[in-house]
Amino acid sequence: MNIHIKSILSALAFSFLFYSKSFGLNLILISILVVVLVSSLKKEAKIPWLYAAVYISTGIFVFLNPSGLTIFVYLMAFLVFVGKSISEKTSLYISWLAGTINMLIASVAHLNNWQNSPNEEKKGVSDKTLNYVKGSLLALTLLVLFSALYKNANPVFGGLIDQINLDFISVPWLFFTVLGYVIFLHLLRPLDPKELVAFDKAQTDVLEEPTELVLIGAKKRLETEQVLGSMIFLTLNLLLIFYLTTDIIYLFQD
Repeated sequence: MNIHIKSILSALAFSFLFYSKSFGLNLILISILVVVLVSSLKKEAKIPWLYAAVYISTGIFVFLNPSGLTIFVYLMAFLVFVGKSISEKTSLYISWLAGTINMLIASVAHLNNWQNSPNEEKKGVSDKTLNYVKGSLLALTLLVLFSALYKNANPVFGGLIDQINLDFISVPWLFFTVLGYVIFLHLLRPLDPKELVAFDKAQTDVLEEPTELVLIGAKKRLETEQVLGSMIFLTLNLLLIFYLTTDIIYLFQD
């Protein structure tokens, strides 16, 4: 099963168990789910079963005594288990650090590696398609923002916006589910911290004259910015035309 599909299903389970609910048995259930997902990835390497058992046990302790201390111990056990699942031979505090790094920046690091990889390694999505997706998301965000600003200045425009009923969308639930997706995506596609160390050591303090490949990359980034800027400019101008039209209608009403 695709990693993103697993992450989405796990995020839905995460929100079902925890959104607007107390920990209770839910914490134990999600702990078992985490161990099962991590175990499904370890085909050749050994599973840190001892740390998995400790991690699940801390969930039981939270169920029996849901105090700040037991919750803190549970989070620490979770991070150590994640670190041990990445590299079992590391020491305890390095495992905790590896788990923390993985939970925070795994997606960012993987995205950076994907962008810097050769074109033949980028499968499924072209640069042009990716630019349009990013432009659409950014344009949609600005569309919502400016619509919220314009509705307070024009009763006609505001009335039209108020007729849009989005009560079925729970923003807190959506944010909570996205958070769960990110957590499980980092579990299913972990980042080895040694890659970050090697990358940092490979960098020099001397600025080198850009090569032809670097200049080509800069040109492609400029093309990306042009696509994003054009889409945003077009979207905001269409919104402004719509706003001015409703403003004219309001002024000429009897």
